[in-house]
Amino acid sequence: MKTRLLPLFIVMVTLSAVPLARALDQIEPTAEQKALCDQAINDQSKRFCLAGYSVRGLQFPATAIEGEPGNGVPAMAIYKPAGPGPFPALVLMHTCAGLSTNDQMPGWVHAALAQGYVAFVLDSFTQRGFGSDTVCNGGWPGVASVAVRSRDAFDALAHLKQFPFIDKTRIAAMGFSHGARVAYLLSSEHVVKAFASAGRFAAVVAVYGQCFSPKHNVSYVHDDMSTPLLALLGAEDHDGDPKECIPRLDKVKAGGAPVQWHLFDGVGHVWDQPSRNPGKRMPFDEPPGWTWFAYDAKVTEQSHALAFDFLGRAMR
Repeated sequence: MKTRLLPLFIVMVTLSAVPLARALDQIEPTAEQKALCDQAINDQSKRFCLAGYSVRGLQFPATAIEGEPGNGVPAMAIYKPAGPGPFPALVLMHTCAGLSTNDQMPGWVHAALAQGYVAFVLDSFTQRGFGSDTVCNGGWPGVASVAVRSRDAFDALAHLKQFPFIDKTRIAAMGFSHGARVAYLLSSEHVVKAFASAGRFAAVVAVYGQCFSPKHNVSYVHDDMSTPLLALLGAEDHDGDPKECIPRLDKVKAGGAPVQWHLFDGVGHVWDQPSRNPGKRMPFDEPPGWTWFAYDAKVTEQSHALAFDFLGRAMR
């Protein structure tokens, strides 16, 4: 399977270099980071690596909150169960809308705590000045954004390992929509080598994530996937389109990749967001030009069960 993710990045960075620099405070990668990227398997992977280091890293929470979040999850935070641990942990990566409209996060934090996990709600946008619709509307070029968000995820992994209440061998990541595109990449060996200075995730879950863009001929599922991954897909979703995802996942699985998936019949996009009730068509820049957004309480509950069953088995 040939990866077409990185050539698109070259085009996007060229077209948006000036506004991107203003918005993201671009920086020069360090000599150590450049040396790491020089070890990439090809020039395209090298550019992807350098893109991840082209902006400043995030400031992470210095302490954890014990117990449930209050009114939603409005900001980046680490939530832990009561007690000293050590606990397994889950890094949660939001959609293209960021945290301000991600009302599925409280449910996933609740589910994680109930299963004895620390939940790290990772916010890649607020500190960089992005609002709830900036990235959804192309304000941060898609492939440049997933490169930086991949680095953010591994930085979050390293940050969690500093806490004594974390089981350092049992840290997973889960992404939603745009964050799920990142989740697919976190399983790829060349992305691990670029950003995982503190080690790799033990497992990854992608929830309604696009794995191939027909419009741009871009794939987020690569043939070097090496970290156990579960994809949760909706049969009526034109974003995380199972007609594009399942053949690609099937192919890499046949090649030995530790991937699996579950398809929910009659379900569209963002099925775990209570605010998407009633459901409606939403514009989408891929054929057919829209996708179905609709909350489904039963499928949300099933998603929680499937995800934590997978993580429990993958991180034994």
